[in-house]
Amino acid sequence: MGRRILLSETQLKTALATLPGWKKKGKAIERTIEFETYADGLDFAVRIGRRADRDNHHPDLVVGYCRVTLRWTTHDAGGLTALDIAGARMTDDEERI
Repeated sequence: MGRRILLSETQLKTALATLPGWKKKGKAIERTIEFETYADGLDFAVRIGRRADRDNHHPDLVVGYCRVTLRWTTHDAGGLTALDIAGARMTDDEERI
């Protein structure tokens, strides 16, 4: 259950240094990714959603025209945990596919 322990500011800062484009926004980390077409963004959001569902840890997803914004937070912990860092890394991995 250690994955649901809130990260310290130092731990978060260290993790974000390895996650280009991710920014802390309140109790979440957020990134917007641009796509060539709306369909590309939609496909990406579905891939993220399916993986998140398998992992039982879900980001907030906003699909716009040729962009997807993702916000990771651990709601039941009240902020950022290792699960959110793992979610951001998974997001970055999916973007490279």
